Amino acid sequence: MVDENTICVAAILGSTYNGEFEDVKLLNDLLERKNKTTGWDTPIHVDAASGGFVAPFLYPELVWDFRLPLVKSINVSGHKYGLVYAGVGWVIWRSKEDLPEELIFHINYLGADQPTFTLNFSKGLIITSCQFFLSLLFLLADQILCNLSSWLQDLVRSLLNTINSCEWASR
Repeated sequence: MVDENTICVAAILGSTYNGEFEDVKLLNDLLERKNKTTGWDTPIHVDAASGGFVAPFLYPELVWDFRLPLVKSINVSGHKYGLVYAGVGWVIWRSKEDLPEELIFHINYLGADQPTFTLNFSKGLIITSCQFFLSLLFLLADQILCNLSSWLQDLVRSLLNTINSCEWASR
């Protein structure tokens, strides 16, 4: 039920239990009609924790994101797909104006105002930093493995040449 006290309607893109996607476009269309008849401005938040990295690739025709006018924020959980640290996730807003100012804390750091926003389930920056370096490792993995393979091939070739050049090996 949506009424004048509703701050947003949440749609789930990828249920944790069965992976189902709620119809965000249908929800947007229904909510647009409700907003038009009531004069309200109720937005949509898409909880794409489990589907945010799946839908764009497997269902590119599915409209569930900022292409819909009432979608104001989307969250995704990187840690649900592996190769990242537990707790890595993000929330994005359509625009700065959609993030309520009361949720932003302002701190004075080295004489300058530093706005900061942290969700209550967020982790410290160390997780994001570690993920950045892990990502670099994966980017470099191909180069590292190619260099290692080349080095090993040179080592085997050198060992075979050494063995073949020995007097006892030629008998």
